[in-house]
Amino acid sequence: MMSNDKIESASPHVLPSLPYANNALDPVISANTIGFHYGKHHKGYVDNRNKLVAGTEFADLPLEKIITKTAGKADKTAIFNNAAQTWNHTFYWHNHWHETVIDHRRVGTCLLLGLPEPTRGLCQRSAGYVD
Repeated sequence: MMSNDKIESASPHVLPSLPYANNALDPVISANTIGFHYGKHHKGYVDNRNKLVAGTEFADLPLEKIITKTAGKADKTAIFNNAAQTWNHTFYWHNHWHETVIDHRRVGTCLLLGLPEPTRGLCQRSAGYVD
C-alpha cells in the first residue's frame, strides 16, 4: 500500500503531488511529457473516480479500499479502473525518484524507469544524476 496522505484520504480524492519538479527527470522524461501525463492523464483518473464514487458506498473510502471492494465486480468496473489507474500512476511517479541526504544536503536520484542496479548506476552517473 502507498503511504501518501492525499491518496489515503476520503472523498473527494485529490491528485497527489509529484515528489519532484516537472523537469527533474530531464532528459529521460521531459517536463512537457510529465506535465501532460501527470497534469492531464493522471488527473483525469482522479476526476473520473470522484464522479463515479460520488453518492455511493465508496465515496468516503480510501483509494486502496475502493480498489479491493470493486475488483472483479462487473458492475463496478469503471470505478475499479479509475481507482486502480490512480494508484498505478501514483506508484509510477514515486518509483522514478529517491531522495537521500549526503553531507547535509538533499540529493535527488532519478531511478530511471526500474533499470537493474548496475545499468541504472551507469546511466545515472553518465546523465549527471549522482555525484
